[in-house]
Amino acid sequence: MLTHTFKNGKRNRYALFEKGLEVLEVGGWKMYQQLLKEKKNREAEKEIIDFEKSKIDLVLAKKMLEEFPKTKWFARIGFIIGIVLMLKELYILIWK
Repeated sequence: MLTHTFKNGKRNRYALFEKGLEVLEVGGWKMYQQLLKEKKNREAEKEIIDFEKSKIDLVLAKKMLEEFPKTKWFARIGFIIGIVLMLKELYILIWK
């Protein structure tokens, strides 16, 4: 609770709620309104950035899904080559 003394000597008590204390801490009503505007602008900018990021993520996911079958085939071929070479080495070890 804040007290205020007028020029004529009368004292008056004001009770400030949380919102009033916020306005007082910022430096007044105009500064508070400006702060709210800036906050709203930052939130809008953040939403725009998040939207653009989600679009880019979608494009990258589509590209990854297109390339996945190719990568899978390379892995299968590599696995088969590895097994053939292992069998060859085993054959050489056993028969020599």
